[in-house]
This record gives sequence, C-alpha cells and structure tokens, in this order.
Amino acid sequence: MKRLQIRAPGDSPFSAVKERLEETLQTLQDRRIRITVVHGTGDGVIPIRQSQVLAERYSNIQLRPVKDFVHHFPSSHSHFTAHLLHQEVLRYREASCVRTSMRSHSVATAVGCAADPSLSFSSRNSLYTGSACTESL
Repeated sequence: MKRLQIRAPGDSPFSAVKERLEETLQTLQDRRIRITVVHGTGDGVIPIRQSQVLAERYSNIQLRPVKDFVHHFPSSHSHFTAHLLHQEVLRYREASCVRTSMRSHSVATAVGCAADPSLSFSSRNSLYTGSACTESL
C-alpha cells in the first residue's frame, strides 16, 4: 500500500529555520554585506548544491568549494580553515581599498592564531586589548 503525504507550504520541521535563514540572507544582501561560503565538495551531510543555490540566489554570496573536503573539515583542518579566513580578509581589504577596522582585523587574526592552541591566550588577549597577534598562520 502506497502512502501519500501532503504538506502545506512551510509545514516541515525545518521550515522555521529556512525562513529565518532566508530573511537573514536577504537583510545581509540589502545591506551589501559580503558572505563567503566555504563548502567541501565531498560533503555527504549537506550537498554542495545547496550552497550553489544560495550563491545563485543572493548576489552578495561567494561560494568557495574545497575539492574533496567533507562536512566537518573546519574542526579537522584548523590551519587550513584559518588560512582560508585570512585569504578572505585580505581579498576584502584589497577589493574595497579601505582599511578594515581594528575589531575585524583582530577577530580574523585571532581566528588564525587560535588554529594553534598554544597561541590561544595570545589571540584572546588581542581581542580584549585591540592589538593584533603577530604570529603567522
């Protein structure tokens, strides 16, 4: 016996999350805030096609596919992730020809420094004091 399941639009466990995400992405696009989505092509949990759809739908989203990486690559490859974030900050600075604020620079630098647990105090300290850590990625 076959079953027919009928759902009303928005009648799914994730519809509230999806609606909230779409509202947020639209607001960010309206405010011209750039978003970079880094997605592994080997992700078996969330197919890369979902990120491609977002990049097609919202002009402020740039998709950076990472060949053969899986769903949890940021936690397993912290140095690589920090390097990608650092590249994005540099690309943004070059594209805008505007010096980023100290807070943005400190956060991005702290993320890079946090890739090495021995530098975690230094990176936290840089966020509080506004000074950038000098350790390289």
